[in-house]
Amino acid sequence: VKEINSKAFYSCAFTTITIPNSVTNMNAGVFENCRNLESIVLPSAIQIIDSYLLQDCISLKEISIPKSVTQINNNAFAQCQALTELDIPENVTTIMQNAFQNCKSLKTVTLPSGITFMGKEIFSECTEVINIHSKMSNPISIDYSVFYGIDKEVCTLYVPQGSKSSYQGTEIWRDFKNIVEE
Repeated sequence: VKEINSKAFYSCAFTTITIPNSVTNMNAGVFENCRNLESIVLPSAIQIIDSYLLQDCISLKEISIPKSVTQINNNAFAQCQALTELDIPENVTTIMQNAFQNCKSLKTVTLPSGITFMGKEIFSECTEVINIHSKMSNPISIDYSVFYGIDKEVCTLYVPQGSKSSYQGTEIWRDFKNIVEE
């Protein structure tokens, strides 16, 4: 099996699943609305996490995004309300709109150094986020809605050594009151 069609497992009752490494393409909404899914192992060669792939998987507690991924599409993980930590791999350059919207339990996010585009409302309503680790030496321009609902008075933005002033001088990023170099 090299490809899994759109909505192939829509509303499935699985609690855990491992996708074989032979799969290189998973289309939109493959596991959308699988409300009992707690863990999933994605194939190591996948490059794009397609739209709605795991949207509304409200029991998903953890996800390991493969290092091969370069793009995360719209709503890919939206409303994964049990997800607490997110480490986006270094090869990811693009995160599309609403990718992690309404992940209500998300506390820690790590953004890769090579990211070039972040769509609107990516982390909108992720109200429990208290730590964002950005590996970008120079912050990219983003829409005001990317971090909508995150308390920028409480959340700490960790940035690379020597880049704090760059973040403090860039719109949206400078709204974080606690910017710490690491």
